[in-house]
Amino acid sequence: MGSSSAAAAYKEERDERHYKEVVVSSSRLRNIILGTCLNCLASLSISMVGGLMLLWWETHYHPANRQLWMVPFALILLVTPLFVCSAAFFSDLSNHESSDTTINHCIVA
Repeated sequence: MGSSSAAAAYKEERDERHYKEVVVSSSRLRNIILGTCLNCLASLSISMVGGLMLLWWETHYHPANRQLWMVPFALILLVTPLFVCSAAFFSDLSNHESSDTTINHCIVA
């Protein structure tokens, strides 16, 4: 009888540990998803500001060729999130490939 209660206690402890791991990994996943969504929203907002600034310049200042500083500024705002997202994407791809291969360096003293 003592061994069955020890086995039951072990099983209960194992189940409790598994539940805590699931809760922690679930909250970590939720934080990752939330961070990703906020980054996407910020990138979209920055691009929209750049596009709207170009549209504003086109309708108000283009016929007179005034306020030309708005054009490069708006283009930078419009295109920068695309470059940042593509750089992060390709960096993430290369990190996954390099993590599979480990290189052991032998240091001769």
